[in-house]
Amino acid sequence: EAQDGIVDLLTEVLRTQFGGMLASDITPARSGYFFTAFSLSAKHKIPLEKSMTVIFGPQLLEFFLKIIAGAAVMWMVLEKVSLLGDNVGIAVLFVLAVIAAIAVFGALMFSRGFLEHFSPLKEFSFGKKAFYFFLLMQKHSHILFQKIGLLLGIEAAAWLTKSLEWALYFWALGLHLTGDFASDYAFFILFHAFITFLHFIPLPTIAGAGTAEAASAAVLVAFGVPFEAGVAFTFLTRGGMMLVDLLGVPAIVEFAGREDLGQLFEFEKRLEGREKGLE
Repeated sequence: EAQDGIVDLLTEVLRTQFGGMLASDITPARSGYFFTAFSLSAKHKIPLEKSMTVIFGPQLLEFFLKIIAGAAVMWMVLEKVSLLGDNVGIAVLFVLAVIAAIAVFGALMFSRGFLEHFSPLKEFSFGKKAFYFFLLMQKHSHILFQKIGLLLGIEAAAWLTKSLEWALYFWALGLHLTGDFASDYAFFILFHAFITFLHFIPLPTIAGAGTAEAASAAVLVAFGVPFEAGVAFTFLTRGGMMLVDLLGVPAIVEFAGREDLGQLFEFEKRLEGREKGLE
């Protein structure tokens, strides 16, 4: 029975995960992925700060790894062509700014002392919600450190599998970088991380659509891939991703017919009588 319960739980999380991925495919900065946390909280009465912790925490780790991969890709491009000319400093500043942003959100999740610097925000309604939300997440964030080995293992497996998918798409189109699949696969380990990171940049487009494709094609041009072929490749990768994410339709339909999303953000009621214990 215990095994059946674990299987049922994993199945439910997987369904909801696909729902979040599908929602992220059609929202700016992939913000729709938080649907996963909303749905699990609503259906299973899990405090939202707990479900957000398990979504937000690993995502920060992934962002950090992806920006490092992105820096490596830009360095390789600069060695190929003077794509950025004398503006290499801009690229460096961009990388540092993203890393700094990740560090700030990480500190908000894990450091009580850092969060206290934002305590004046409690004078405002939205600021109060945000402050106590991060405070509640800090009560559970230590779990991520306890499971860091497992999280890194899952991240590595997912990263390598996704890179293999992109490499196979590339070769299926008759495209090659070196003529050696192993070498091309090694390139896509970094390249796919860089491009998928661009999906999360808060631009007024659907999951970075257009920006990511243009950047992808531009990078591939530097390695001798025709621009049109590079664009075709990027649309193939995005299309394949969205096709798989359609498995999340049932989860979204079920949630839409059951819950009012706005209720999940009514922190005042949930925090009544808890502020003193959190202070």
